[in-house]
Order: sequence, then C-alpha cells, then structure tokens
Amino acid sequence: MKLRCSSGNCRIALLLAAIAPLSGNSLAAFSPPKQLVVVTDDSYPPYLFRTDGGQLQGIIKDKWELWSRKTGVPVKVEGMEWAKAQETLKTKGADVIEALAYTEARAKLYEYSPPYAEVDARVFFHRSISGINDIASMRGFTIGAKDGSACSSWLEDRGIETIRRFPSSDAVVTAARAREIPLFCMDSPVAQYLIFKQSLADEFRQTSPLYVARFHWAVLKGRADLRDFIQRGYEGITAQELQDIQVRWLGSSMKLPIDPRYYYYLALLAAGILAAAVMLILWNRTLRLRVSAKTAELSAALGSLQTHADRLRELSAHHDSVREEERAHVAREIHDELGQALTALKMDLSVLGIKFGESNPEIKTRAQELRDTVDRTIQVVRDVATALRPAVLDFGILAAVESLVEEFQKRSGIRCALKFLDTEAQLAEDRSIMMFRIVQESLTNISRHAAAKNVEITVGLDATHFRLEVKDDGCGFDVEAVGRRKTFGLLGIRERVIMLRGELSIRSSPGAGTEVSVSIPYH
Repeated sequence: MKLRCSSGNCRIALLLAAIAPLSGNSLAAFSPPKQLVVVTDDSYPPYLFRTDGGQLQGIIKDKWELWSRKTGVPVKVEGMEWAKAQETLKTKGADVIEALAYTEARAKLYEYSPPYAEVDARVFFHRSISGINDIASMRGFTIGAKDGSACSSWLEDRGIETIRRFPSSDAVVTAARAREIPLFCMDSPVAQYLIFKQSLADEFRQTSPLYVARFHWAVLKGRADLRDFIQRGYEGITAQELQDIQVRWLGSSMKLPIDPRYYYYLALLAAGILAAAVMLILWNRTLRLRVSAKTAELSAALGSLQTHADRLRELSAHHDSVREEERAHVAREIHDELGQALTALKMDLSVLGIKFGESNPEIKTRAQELRDTVDRTIQVVRDVATALRPAVLDFGILAAVESLVEEFQKRSGIRCALKFLDTEAQLAEDRSIMMFRIVQESLTNISRHAAAKNVEITVGLDATHFRLEVKDDGCGFDVEAVGRRKTFGLLGIRERVIMLRGELSIRSSPGAGTEVSVSIPYH
C-alpha cells in the first residue's frame, strides 16, 4: 500500500500540460470553487477514521489539507457511511469522493483521478472453519461486507448471493466477533487494523488476495474541468510531501501483525540459537562425536522447562494454601482467645461498675469508659479476624461473596447488583477461598482505579463449571498496555485461575468499563 507518482501518473500529468493551451477557452470558462467538499468512508483506517472524541484523522484528511494550503482553496472533508458518501456525491451534496476503487459500473458515474495507492481485498474467516481458499469454497456461507463496497460487488459478479451488508467496516468486524457471520470480505489494511485493535488476531484466518484495487479520488461524470483543476493542484505537491503523510500514518497507526507476548518467546529462541552457535565455534574437532549427546541433553533441558514452570506454580499454590491455613488459624486464635479475654474483661468491668459505682460515681464513669474501650477493641479484633479469613466462608462461597459485596457497597458507596446462577452450588474449601480472593481483588481494583458508579457480579454453577463475572461502568483501561506493566492485582487473579485449571477473560477499553470473567471446573 503506497502513495506514489507512477510512470503512468507522470504521463497523464504531462498530457494534461500538453493539451492545456489547446483547451484555453474551456479552462477560462471554468470558475474555481470557493470551497471543495470531499466525502468518504469515516471507518477506513489509516486513510480516514475517527478518534475516541469523534474527530476525523488519517491520510486523506492530511492530504487534502496539504492540497488546500498549496491552492488556497478551502477543503471540507466529511466522513460518513460509505454508501451514504456515494449517494451524497450523486445528489451533488459534495464535490469529490475519496478512496474509490475503479470498476466498470462506477466508470459510468465518475471522472477518475490517476491512481495513488493500491490495496488488496481478502476474505477473513473464523479459525473453526477450514478449506476457505476460493469462490467455490465460499458458497453456502453468509459473507459480511460493507454496503456499497467494491468487495461486495466483486463477490456478486462471481455468483455469491449470500452477502449480508453492513453500514461500516466496524460493524462488519463486530458482527464477525459475535459469530453472526462466519466470513467477511474487506480490504486488508482496514481488516488488519480492526482485528488487531480488538485483539482478535488468534480468532481469524485470511485467504490470499481476491484482487488488488487501485484507489482514486473522483468527481461526477461530466465535471472533467473540476477534476483537471484539482489534479493541477496535486501537481504542485512533491512526492516527498506525500511520502511524509504516508509514513506518518502507516508508521504510527497500524499495528504489527504479531501479538506482543510472542516477542518474549522470540527473544528466548534467539538467545538459545546464539548460545548454541558460540558453543559450536569454540568446540574443537575432537568433540564432534559428542555433539549428538549434547544436543539430546539440550532437548531434554528445554523439555524440562515446562515441568519446572508447573512445579513452581504448584509450589506457589502450596504457599497460598499454607498462607490461607495460617490466616484461618490466626483468625480463630484472635477471635477465640483474644475475643473471649476481652469479653471476660468487659463483664468484669460491668460487675465492678455495679458493685462500686453506686457509692462512687467516679468509679462508675471510669468503668463505663473502659467498657466502651473494650467494645471498640472487640470490634477491631473482629475486623482483623474477618480480614484474615471471613468466618462466613464456612457457610460456602455464595454466602461469602454476598457478605463481601455488602461490605464493599457500604465502604465504597458504589452500587452493586449480585446475581446467583445456582443457589445450591458448593465448592471445595480450597477452591472457595481462591474464588473469594479473586472477587476480593476485583472489587479492590474497582474501588482504587475504576471510578465506577455501578458494579454487576454474577456467580454460581453453570453446567460443569463454576463461573464468576464482575462488570463495572468505570473508566476502563487498555488491556494490552496494562499487561506489559507490573500490575500485581491482575497478575494475582491470573495465577489463581491458572492454578485452578480455569479460564480468565478481561475485556476493557478506555471509557467503556471493564468485565472480568472467570470459569473453573467444578471438581
């Protein structure tokens, strides 16, 4: 995908310059517009798309702003649904349409500029589907496409009738994510941008390019004078200026088609290869007979890495279990021993006040003050014991979660809605404790970081798995960016889920709240 001045473009420019003296009268009759209105698809990154605040940005906007500065003619770039953009030009609500691929049908409606970029179109399909490699293999599937796109026309021309049209590229990818459509056809730059933005790279596969389209801007048929006027403005723009715009957007907005977590594994692989190469160089020829044995040892060592990782995780789980047992023991000791001692002290102070307080008001007052102090101390003891291990866990995970949510609601002032999937669901004690800590950590993160007003908690047994969902309407965050930092709260949740052989899903984006979903086997 490149902005360029091809040899064909240059020949067209020279031809326009050559015929300019011959068409002086027609050019003289043409009056430059006071303002150009350019319409195109506002969901076509990196050419044109909107910021979170709704502002237009992209290659097309910067390119026409540069043209405006060169010519002195104001330009208004308007983004809208692609089908609406085409209709707006046809009804003369705009002067120019951008990012238009050439087709025979469109050639009857538009006066085209020279091509300035090339993009390929592909069909994308869910990973659960296989064998999609040509038109014949696509028949029978519902294929999503943007309304008015060249891609949908290309499929129709080849006999595909099961096309479901959507107003924008965003809507197509959203429908594919929700499994409403198994396949969708889209230009590669846009599809890759939206797929990686929504962290769906592992969910979809792609075919080879269906075709390669050339992009033009165009005006309505019969307005060649306007097209030639605009083209003369672009001839005043250097190739380097257009290249700078291309680099600015293709170098910053597009993401590499690889998940960032794989960089770590690639680095480990590169380090291993480098170490092996150094060893081979240093070994002399007398050690060649031992290469196969050493290679086997290295393979065994690599194979044992996973075993060591599993053992470390088991050790961590054991430490958590020991820590929870110790917390429970300390909590009971505090509650039973210290609590009983304080209760006895309170009773003694009451007897003392009754026995000596009637004859000595000062003793009675002092005894009452001491009883109040003991009451406060008893409450502190109860709070400490509850923090170490809530006694309500003895009644099951559902009762414990209900108590935790009530306490969180009182302490934070955040409204909470709690839903139980199965009130009869019970978990083993170790699993109940871990699930309780996951809920506790999720609510702590909400109170500290989310600035939320409402929280929805769903917990209980569903078929063979125990499920937990915590949703908030807070400020949200970039999941990928947070994953690269040392966020011990989320790391603790993730490790507990792994130890329970479960699955964790964290969905969030800035300004859209957060949803944490956990599913663990019942047994």
